[in-house]
Amino acid sequence: MSLDNVFMGKRVVQQIYLKNALIYQSKGWETLPSAPQVEWTKNFGSIGSFPTDCAMDQDNNIYIAVQSFVYKISADGLLLWRKAFSGAQKICIDQDNNIYLAQLAYLNQTDTDQSLIINHLDTSGNVINKIKVNAYISDDITGFTFDKTYLYISSRKSSVNNSIYKVDKKLINSDFFNPGFLISFNVNNLATTETCPNIYFTNGNSLYQMKKGTSTFLIATQIGSNNTIDSSILDNLGNVILSSSEGIFKYNIDTKQQTKIMNMGTASYNFSLRCIDYQQNLYGISFSNTPNNKVLTDLFKISSDNTLIYNSRIINDSNATSGRLTVDNNGNIYYVYRNFNYELLITKIINLVKKGN
Repeated sequence: MSLDNVFMGKRVVQQIYLKNALIYQSKGWETLPSAPQVEWTKNFGSIGSFPTDCAMDQDNNIYIAVQSFVYKISADGLLLWRKAFSGAQKICIDQDNNIYLAQLAYLNQTDTDQSLIINHLDTSGNVINKIKVNAYISDDITGFTFDKTYLYISSRKSSVNNSIYKVDKKLINSDFFNPGFLISFNVNNLATTETCPNIYFTNGNSLYQMKKGTSTFLIATQIGSNNTIDSSILDNLGNVILSSSEGIFKYNIDTKQQTKIMNMGTASYNFSLRCIDYQQNLYGISFSNTPNNKVLTDLFKISSDNTLIYNSRIINDSNATSGRLTVDNNGNIYYVYRNFNYELLITKIINLVKKGN
C-alpha cells in the first residue's frame, strides 16, 4: 500500500491520504500528565529596572526589553548581545522572524517630547527601519500585536486619552484610524492572530471586539464578576484567554460563551505571566504569601481541553513577582525576572511526561 499526502503538524501526524481518500485524521493533542523540572537558572548581570517584555523567535532565541536595553539570549542561556534602546517597552516577533520593538523615546535629536516609536530590528539588533506612530506624548504602551500585514499598538496619555494604531509591517506608513482611534477609557491587552478578523482588547472586566479595518467596536462580553481583566491572549482554537484576580477565563469567539478554567483562590498573580505553547497548553505564574511574608512562586499548566496538568513550586526568590514568561517551539518554558540584587535572571523549565502508574 502506498500512502500519499501525509501532512505533518508539530510533532504529530495530522492527516494521511491514500490517493485522494482521507484514511486517518488526528483528533488533536493527547493530554498527558507531566511535571515541570528546572533545567537551569542563569544570571545576566545588572539591569536596574524590571523586564518590560520578552518574545521568542523561530530559532528559540529570547529577546528581552528592560526599559533601557534589549537582550538577545539563546535557548541554552548564552548572551548573544545587549543593545541600548531608551524606553523599550514591547517586543513582538512574527512567523517570518521579523522583530519589532516598541519604545517611548525621541525619534530625532531635535524632538522635545517622547513619542511612540516602532523599530524593525534584524537578528543582530540593528535597526532596519523605524516609524513615529503618534503625534502626541504617550505615557505608556498598553498593547502590541500583529497579523500577516499589520502591527497593532495601543498607548495612553495620563490614563484618559487612549489610542489604537494600525501600522504597516514594512513601517512605510501608519494608519491612525483617520487620524486615530481615540477612546474615552483605558485600552489594554490587544490580542489578535494572523487569521482572526478581529482585534480584542479589555477595559475593567469588559472584553471588546473591533473588526479589522474599522474604527467601530462593541462589548463582546463581561468577564467574570467585577474584577479588572489584566491580560488577554488568543489561542489557535478560537478562544480569547483572559485573567483577573478572580481566575482564568476562556471566551469562545464563535459561540460567545465564557468558561472559567482556573480559580486563583487566595493566590495573587502577575498579569503578564502567561503564554501558550505549540500544543495550545496555557502556562502561568501564581504567587502566594507565607505567614512570614515570603513569596512563593508556582508555575501552572492547563491543557487545551481545560485540564489542570500541574501547579508546582519552581522559584523561591521573593523578588520574582515582576517577570515575564515565554515558551519556545519545543515547549520549554522560560521565566525572565529581576532578583533582589537588581540582576536579570532566566530560569529554563522543561516538561517531564509521566508514564505509567
